[in-house]
Amino acid sequence: MKVLILADQSQRIRSQINLLKELCKKRRNIVITLIVDCINEDKVFQSIQNLKNVNIIYIIPSKKLNKDDKGLKKKGILHKFIKYTSVGQFFYFFIQFVKMFRYVKKADTIITHEKPDVIILNGDRRSVSLEQAFLKKSIQKSIRTIIPYTCVMSNGISIRLLDINSFRIKTLFDKFVFNFFRHITKKVENEEIIFYDASSTLVLSLFGTLSKNPWLIGNGLSDIVCIDNNFSFNKYQNDMLFPSKFKIIGDIEYDSLYINSNLEKDNFYNKYNIKIDKEIVIVALPQLAEHLILSWKEHWAEINFIMEELNKFDLNLLISLHPKMDIVNYYYLESKYNCRILDEELKIVLSYSDLFIASNSSTVIWSTILGIKTIIVNYYGLDVSFFNGIK
Repeated sequence: MKVLILADQSQRIRSQINLLKELCKKRRNIVITLIVDCINEDKVFQSIQNLKNVNIIYIIPSKKLNKDDKGLKKKGILHKFIKYTSVGQFFYFFIQFVKMFRYVKKADTIITHEKPDVIILNGDRRSVSLEQAFLKKSIQKSIRTIIPYTCVMSNGISIRLLDINSFRIKTLFDKFVFNFFRHITKKVENEEIIFYDASSTLVLSLFGTLSKNPWLIGNGLSDIVCIDNNFSFNKYQNDMLFPSKFKIIGDIEYDSLYINSNLEKDNFYNKYNIKIDKEIVIVALPQLAEHLILSWKEHWAEINFIMEELNKFDLNLLISLHPKMDIVNYYYLESKYNCRILDEELKIVLSYSDLFIASNSSTVIWSTILGIKTIIVNYYGLDVSFFNGIK
């Protein structure tokens, strides 16, 4: 069996690699090609580079991430011209059309060479992208596409409300395009917001890849969408246009949580110099700059505020960093505050904590499953409605 996996989101690569390794364990006759189309680092792939039945194709080469690669994108004159004028949007339409044409050609070349039986993707609602190109070619070549469960599926509303002016219908070009695609806009707080910009919406439609309802993964061209549990299914149900696509199969990370929850604590306690008479608190710091929510200056102000508040208590304080967060930038926390940064992935050590603190992270589900008291820090205007009702 030949499987092609598209890794096009940096924050999902670790989960995809975990899935890849588990597939290799379960099926000896499997051959996997990993297509890397996002910013990445060599060290992330070390655990799979020697696997004989795995081939890695780098569309975007590996590199060491620099601080300049992250943070808020500068919105200059060209950005404003494209976003806020009909002439600019019309020009951008041709750019997006050419990009999509090239993506489709690239996807066709890879599929023709690899001849996969199954394609695994992160979603089916990205804008002009290799993801959409693979979905288009998979239908033409009758190849099944699967979206595994790697995180909570956001509807995308909260991130748009943070920069609502970029997601309004403003120009004549907007009004013309969304007169035909009113069904993919959404009314929120008396504001009509869009999921894609007008140029990209038109391009996706012309290539036959536009999701019928992009506010939920699974309403596009994919065949199967994996869901972790009934709780998630019920939360997403109202936006599902094709409920039969959604399969409740659990989450591969649940296996790791279960296995690691039964490990001895001695090594962990010694490594982080845990004081047994104090509670263990693990904090998953928010990725406010990495996810383009705040500038770096604002990001560090928030990080320091959280750390200063927690340092008022006598705790074993451990910091968990998201895969998108460069640990080099955060080492200073250990010298400034009474804390330690975890070397391990959160799923390996989460069960050791007495209290878990996070923002709008899917890891809240993990801590709840493990019976760990959990606090969701939410003063950034992010969407945490998914967690309503979790007990």
